[in-house]
Amino acid sequence: LSFLRRYLLANESAPIHKSDSSIILRAKDIGAMEEFLLIQDRLGDYEPDIDDYSHSCGTVYGIQKNSIEITLLLRFAQKIGLDRSFVMEEIERLAQQYSDVDDETSKCSLLSEVDDVRHNGVKRVVFEEFCRLHGIDNAGQRDVAIKFMKSEHSFQLERECRALLEESGKSSHTVPMLLSFSLDEEDDDERSAVKHIHLSGFKYGIVMRCADRDLGDILYRENTKPSYLRDNARKIGESLQALHEKGIIYLDLQLKNILRCGNQMLLSDFGSSLCLKSIDRLNNIGGCSTNICPSLMPPEMVAKIPMGTSLSDFSEYWNHASRDAATMCAFSPHERQDISECIETLLQTSRIPRISIGNFDEDKETASGAWKESISSSLDTLDFDDLPRELSECSSVLNFFHVWQRMQSNLILWERVVRPRVDEENEVAFALKVFDDRPNAPHDISLLPFDLLVPSVKVDVWMFGVFLYELCSGGNPFHIGYQGDLRGADAFEKLYNWDETSAARNIEENIHDPLAQDLLRRILLPESERLSDIASALKHAFFNPKSVEAERLLEKFDERQMLRNETVIMKKVSNRTRTLIYHSMEKHCRIGFTTDQVTIPTSLVVLPYDIKWNNLQNR
Repeated sequence: LSFLRRYLLANESAPIHKSDSSIILRAKDIGAMEEFLLIQDRLGDYEPDIDDYSHSCGTVYGIQKNSIEITLLLRFAQKIGLDRSFVMEEIERLAQQYSDVDDETSKCSLLSEVDDVRHNGVKRVVFEEFCRLHGIDNAGQRDVAIKFMKSEHSFQLERECRALLEESGKSSHTVPMLLSFSLDEEDDDERSAVKHIHLSGFKYGIVMRCADRDLGDILYRENTKPSYLRDNARKIGESLQALHEKGIIYLDLQLKNILRCGNQMLLSDFGSSLCLKSIDRLNNIGGCSTNICPSLMPPEMVAKIPMGTSLSDFSEYWNHASRDAATMCAFSPHERQDISECIETLLQTSRIPRISIGNFDEDKETASGAWKESISSSLDTLDFDDLPRELSECSSVLNFFHVWQRMQSNLILWERVVRPRVDEENEVAFALKVFDDRPNAPHDISLLPFDLLVPSVKVDVWMFGVFLYELCSGGNPFHIGYQGDLRGADAFEKLYNWDETSAARNIEENIHDPLAQDLLRRILLPESERLSDIASALKHAFFNPKSVEAERLLEKFDERQMLRNETVIMKKVSNRTRTLIYHSMEKHCRIGFTTDQVTIPTSLVVLPYDIKWNNLQNR
């Protein structure tokens, strides 16, 4: 089925991603097929036709056989959403790479011709490699991802952030947006193209190139070179820096949001971004209308709440979410799954009207209550009337769907993000400084027993540090679940009490790259001690391992390792050992003082008595 008259959707394919706020579907982009087939036809000619390549003034370009004119390729590239300057740079690079000239002298004289592909044309091998890099198959189609969103605010952020990065010249580091759209009430033809998924409320969407894997999956399944990861981490950092310069923080630097397209790692998902300054809405970090990943949050995002009135106020503010979570927990996971599958089946049956973004007209069977019997039959021990009152009082299957969807969303939000982790022994609870900014949610933030966190670049700096930590160690600094949620009160307390000492101990134990160790010791710190911006992090020797500063850090690390390896801690010391240590001090002093800078700690010792020189013993 054709969506937006360009994309072919597999009617029964499972979503790439599905959450309360967004659904991502895979589709085939057929929008550039005509240009692709024309290029293939031109490349298939043994000798180029003069009429095909004649200039308007009557001259003819020097197009060789098995080549096409660059303007034809640029039209094709425009159809697949690529910038003209980017395409020209890539084609020139590929032309040099696939030049079949072996003689170095001839090759140098030919460089100007290779660079100016406008006159020489684009060879078949270059075009085929260009298509491979951009996911174009032999039929001129490519896989794309269509992301449907509920929130108009997130939709606008997706578009605006990419536009700002394009202004900064960093758009090549992000997953390109090929198209954006908003489905209105009249778009029945477009909605009917997606019959297998209920899109109620998902009015907004963007079309992007479909990636083959995210960074988390790549690290788990592939053996990736450290230099490749370092280079791509630098590009991600440059994208964050460009956003900061435009007054936006990213706030969602998860491995799953770094996607591989061709040979590049690209940043995606800008729906959680936040303006550093805004007067249009409550502008604080922690709003639950966007995605919140607890394992990325810095120490300043954790609140320590005393048991008693403060915790009661917090519970009162989040009562709507905790109540829905308690209702859902009354069902077993198996029962929740059965009810969800039953609702999806009811909404997909031919007796139910087609998917609608707006109003839903019940047919006679729906109004008669047959859908209630279907839900009852899906449960082993419960009847529909035995369900919690808010569910059993639903008058239609669509009404039941919306209530059930809201309860599922609040269950996930409560368990992964909001629920306070209680330390019974010390009579305190730890919670993230979050608030509910979703539509129709309570906005009386005065009940919260903490001050909300104002937007700051330093939050992105911390997240960039966690991102680098995960690249270098394969794990998170804290105990987390597979959905990125912090596990238990101990993990929250560890993050709340995080300081320079705990950072140094954790980094030294889990990071083996000396340059990465030094960088992370400057990033993964409390807010007041942390690097002030991403630019400072990108200047570190970690991103330039052949620099003089990198050599100095590596030498210093080697000296510390040598001292550590030759240091023995003894609880009981004999006279023989004392003598041995005494005569070995000269060696350590040479290591410490023969260089330009002292490399081992020195100290002054204050004694409670006078030291007198003994002339007889000469000491």
